[in-house]
Amino acid sequence: MERLWEREVERLCPRCGRRFSYIERREARGREYFYAVHYFGYEVVDGKVKKKVKKCYLGPREYEYVEKLHSLGLAGLIDRERFRRYLKELLDSTEMDLKELLEVVRELATRALEEVEELDSARARELLEEARAVWGLLGKVYHKLYEKHLVARFSRKGLREDLVR
Repeated sequence: MERLWEREVERLCPRCGRRFSYIERREARGREYFYAVHYFGYEVVDGKVKKKVKKCYLGPREYEYVEKLHSLGLAGLIDRERFRRYLKELLDSTEMDLKELLEVVRELATRALEEVEELDSARARELLEEARAVWGLLGKVYHKLYEKHLVARFSRKGLREDLVR
């Protein structure tokens, strides 16, 4: 799991989107809970100096109670890889046929297209290689399907005789 507080890029809170200063870890009843702490300096209240902070709850490391109903491996916002893991688990656990999978890919690609309009050029360049790799895989799926379609089309009895002549 990539640790949110060890990223080299600017640390942005997954809950509110603002920069956070550090991650606070609390333990209660044998479980770990995480908070993104936003530091806003100091203030004097009644002659005492107090830190001004706001904490955003990021959830536990793992959701144990919810996991009793299914096995997705649900995790709090502290785990940046959780959605990838959820998607893989969903695809592995369901008996999704190819048509359903392609519909999901179409929906996700449509949403991605909308997001591309809002990207800055540096982030767009970074994502370009990933998009090329995905495009290559989809191209392979397309060609395999097309191959199977042609084989099925020309293997029918009447068409086979036409091809032989």
